[in-house]
Amino acid sequence: MENYKIHTPETAPEGAKEILSSVQKQNGFLPNLYGIMANSPAVIKAYQQLGKLFGQTTFSRVEQNLVWLTVSKTNNCHYCLPIHTMTAKMSKVPDDVIDAIRNNTPIKSDPKLEALSLCG
Repeated sequence: MENYKIHTPETAPEGAKEILSSVQKQNGFLPNLYGIMANSPAVIKAYQQLGKLFGQTTFSRVEQNLVWLTVSKTNNCHYCLPIHTMTAKMSKVPDDVIDAIRNNTPIKSDPKLEALSLCG
């Protein structure tokens, strides 16, 4: 498996610098996943665009965070799961829902969220 450099806004290739700066400013830190995706400006741009498009859906912030968390858990993404757990907490996703996703157990408190969690 190839190791990729974890870029900062200063070390990233052109086309990724501005995105990394924006993410760092918005979050107060730069998630490693973005630093890795910066190795390919097209990948980081696509990821950012996907996030923007998903944000335009009718899903609530809680529902969106649940989907991102479910995808992270399903894909066993060691970078994604912690960051999406943190953003889920920041978006007021109930702890029992987060725990259910992380532990592969049913979400008993909300049938709609349970249905969304099964998509992963």
